[in-house]
Amino acid sequence: MAVPFPIKSYKNAGDFKSEEKIMFIHEVISHIRHLYSGNTDAVNWDAIKLEMFQLDLHRQDLELDQCRKTMKSDTLRSSRKESKKINRHFKDVENLLKSKDRSHAWEVVRTLVWRHLQRLDLLAVSIRRDKSTAQS
Repeated sequence: MAVPFPIKSYKNAGDFKSEEKIMFIHEVISHIRHLYSGNTDAVNWDAIKLEMFQLDLHRQDLELDQCRKTMKSDTLRSSRKESKKINRHFKDVENLLKSKDRSHAWEVVRTLVWRHLQRLDLLAVSIRRDKSTAQS
């Protein structure tokens, strides 16, 4: 089972206001954290690196949650549609991990997560760019 990458959601998120971008990033990080908090026994990864990655996800999730709590909910309307798409995407990823060949499924997930992290980095850079142009 192939899980397509939600590239259109990322393209749409690029047009969001900074607050909405932060919400989008938080949601994706939360989903990734949830994936990696599950059963990773089927993979033969470096346990220390995996734990460091999980700790980084936890820290980022907490920090982004603090940001989210300071935002007004009425300014976050345009991110709701993409939120549903992202939720559906990660539900498909979770279903993939329930397959019989879990080792292969985890490698597919690892590749998807890498793409997510790359796109999240681009979104974070765009927030900094938006902030610097607003201050000019």
